[in-house]
Amino acid sequence: QGKARNTAKAFGVDAANAMGVYKDLLSKITPELKKAPDALEIMSNNVMTLSKTMQNDVPGASAAMSTAMNQYKVSLDDPMKAAQTMTDYMNIMAAGTVEGSAEIKEVAEALKQTGSVAKTFGVDFAETNAVIQLLDKSGKKGSEGGIALRNTIVKLQAPTTDAIKQLKAAGVSVETMQNQSLSLTDRLRALTPVMHDATIMSALFGGENLASAIALIEGVDQIDT
Repeated sequence: QGKARNTAKAFGVDAANAMGVYKDLLSKITPELKKAPDALEIMSNNVMTLSKTMQNDVPGASAAMSTAMNQYKVSLDDPMKAAQTMTDYMNIMAAGTVEGSAEIKEVAEALKQTGSVAKTFGVDFAETNAVIQLLDKSGKKGSEGGIALRNTIVKLQAPTTDAIKQLKAAGVSVETMQNQSLSLTDRLRALTPVMHDATIMSALFGGENLASAIALIEGVDQIDT
């Protein structure tokens, strides 16, 4: 309660509102955070800070932060380290909305669809956010953008035998395309020579994912920026 009062005082909100954030984080991330009040205070302050970019939508900010932490499977073994990671995520999400067009709520909806897949296949949180923003600008908003990104990543990592044959025949390095130690943009750059070949691109991504995949390949420099 003392920590919640500190948060309330720092952000000029009612103590009950601050306590609500603490309870929300305990239920959505882990009740174990009760044992790490300092880390919980940092996380709650992150939620309150993010809410200031969302017309003071505290529940929306709490949901966005919890989604980011859970989708990226942030370890809570060291609560203070986890709190620092949340601070990084909060700054990345807030910065993304300044540079891009997707609001925090839309980013969170996209992360629900793609976060765990992106994490599994070596796409870091900052790059995932940048790609979500790019897809938003190309008309794939919220969960639709998340699904498009998820499908793109999965198709890159698990192409069909037919797609592999066509890519290799066209001189594309399938190894580079699948190299999870590279950024997603560098993996996508491997496809630049064939990005306008409808047959190969359809074989790799499927017709329903084609427009999004092309938008991402065309936007690699923008994503990196």
